[in-house]
Amino acid sequence: MTGPSRRTVLGRLGSAFAVAALAGCAEEDDPEPSPTRSSPPDDPTRTPNETAEPDPRPDPGKPDPASHERLRWVADAGGRVAHAPTAVDGTVYVAGGAGEAAPDVGPGVRRLSALDEQKGTRRWTFDPELPPASSPVVSRDAVFLVGYGDGDGSANSSADSSPRSNANASASVNGDGAPRVFAVERRGGRGRWAESFPQAGPRLTLLGTTDETLFVGGTDDDESTDEEVYGVISAGGNVRWRWPLGDAVDGTVADGALYAGTSGGLYALRERSGEALWAKQDTSEYFGVEPLVVDDLLVVRPGDLVAFDRETGDERWRHAPGGGASVADRALAGGRLLAVTDRGTLLSLAPSDGTVRWRRSAPANGGDVVATERSAYVLGGGTLLAVDAETGTERWSASIGPGRPELYAAGDVPIVVRRRSNSVVAFGADGSERWRFEPNDSVGAVATTANGAYVGTGVGYLYALDP
Repeated sequence: MTGPSRRTVLGRLGSAFAVAALAGCAEEDDPEPSPTRSSPPDDPTRTPNETAEPDPRPDPGKPDPASHERLRWVADAGGRVAHAPTAVDGTVYVAGGAGEAAPDVGPGVRRLSALDEQKGTRRWTFDPELPPASSPVVSRDAVFLVGYGDGDGSANSSADSSPRSNANASASVNGDGAPRVFAVERRGGRGRWAESFPQAGPRLTLLGTTDETLFVGGTDDDESTDEEVYGVISAGGNVRWRWPLGDAVDGTVADGALYAGTSGGLYALRERSGEALWAKQDTSEYFGVEPLVVDDLLVVRPGDLVAFDRETGDERWRHAPGGGASVADRALAGGRLLAVTDRGTLLSLAPSDGTVRWRRSAPANGGDVVATERSAYVLGGGTLLAVDAETGTERWSASIGPGRPELYAAGDVPIVVRRRSNSVVAFGADGSERWRFEPNDSVGAVATTANGAYVGTGVGYLYALDP
């Protein structure tokens, strides 16, 4: 990469004049065109597919939608669902055909689909040309997706084999197909633009979006190089600004600002200009840590739980677990901040000042915490614990068994995904099994909302289950 180094840039980031001074950065009114820009495809096979009919039911041998009491609908996603679907405003967006297909199935069809959340009817489909390599990221009028590979569906996915709901999953170069970001109209599904961002690194990530700007990062797993973070105009794909801030795989967008931890530090960047509100520089401890916005605070967990003022970057409070413990996960619901440590302690803190409201023991090696208005659920050490979110009183615990299960919640219903047994299990108010769903192919990416769970599979189906 050419241009100033990260350290040179960091020395100027605090100034509003830094954007204009940085070589290679574009003024807001004179956006930089991408040298690898491509127009929306006009191939008739890639035009939106409008239909009022539900998707066909799976082939014989696949589970029948009527065979499970909680199954709302099933849709054909085209190919392997390796990245979590995204549900927004009554529509579920799902990308199928990622990377290698399930054994003995073939590569499947690359497809970004918009489905009615209640009925499963397909509103439109879009062929992204390259195998999908991220969850869909949705703005007011567009859907964004990363694709990569050689275009024949044979690329190897860079996603973890047990993906959680992660909109920022990265895409890497494979064969002769560089990763690209595709922008699609939310209404009708017509392609808007497709861009490559080579200075972001060989694996692209979508850090977040506002109504006008998409934030793109990337990584090459080498902290010595200066990958760039881009602010991209959503309407046309032109670059507003770019900064060499290092590897970036997670971000949070709020009130016209991007908050992102990179291999070079923690940054708060203005949407339109890229100007830094503040920066915690020359540290990699925030890399891969998704910031949590709580009112006027930004809460991160680089070991301790730390809250920064979102406007100034001043540290407002810090909670250190002590005893060699680190914060493993945190969640926010009902005005409560819940945190679990890797030594098996669950805490409820006041978001405003970090005061500990209550603390209690949690499963050993506590890894995941999910909070709802009423409850907090902790999964770790083969045990699922449910407690009252207000008091910390235990409601129940259930044995989950060995392996690396994943924890979600649909409304106040905890859901555990166990890939070893290829099952999705929901628990009732007393800790008993509420329902169990076991597709006859591998469980892929999973996402949950208050309305239910969306389970993708290895052969390319998406199942919607009521909680």
